Amino acid sequence: TGKSVILASMLYHMNARAGAIRPKRNSPNTKEAEVLLFDLLDNIRKGILPARTTVNQVTRLDMVFEPNNRSKKVKPIDLTFLEMAGDDHMKIRRGGVYHRSIEEYLNSDIPLNFILVTDYNTAKEDDSLMFSFFNELERKGRSFKSVNAILVISKWDKSGSMGVSSEEQLADYIQQNMPMTNQKMDTYGLSKTFYTVGSVEKNEKGEDRLLQLNLS
Repeated sequence: TGKSVILASMLYHMNARAGAIRPKRNSPNTKEAEVLLFDLLDNIRKGILPARTTVNQVTRLDMVFEPNNRSKKVKPIDLTFLEMAGDDHMKIRRGGVYHRSIEEYLNSDIPLNFILVTDYNTAKEDDSLMFSFFNELERKGRSFKSVNAILVISKWDKSGSMGVSSEEQLADYIQQNMPMTNQKMDTYGLSKTFYTVGSVEKNEKGEDRLLQLNLS
């Protein structure tokens, strides 16, 4: 819920405020990455939120990010984003398995960073699924010393505010609504945060439209 929106706004922020981002040359999916990158950045600029991601398919974005603090001589950073549908995660409930397009990344010997996204209004329902995801990673022998994860509570504006008044407010919300996930996160020392894309309203067709992008 909201993963593609977060990805689009992250890429937009990196390109508009933090430096320059571009598809990696000579990557096997350079053309697909260019198309998706253009659509994500162009649409969010127009206030159009990303469409639902295709089920049973991982879109791989091999990118190069060049920070704008060139005086510090920071080298370009290679980043690969994996975009997948939230519906795919439902398959791991009660001992199920992922589609092979996802399994190949989870089983590969590469460093991974997971952005675990839940909606402000659905966090309670997502708690057991998040817990199952952690268990799935552990079954695959993924050590949380080499795998990083951050829990993001999206659509935080539904709380009545665009931000949190204190770290305690966020911590209390997660502890009350996602006790099992919260325990896993605390055990491994993983990070938690909140997020809102900005001001959103429905148009005459009932579609969500972004009125103002919250780049902070």
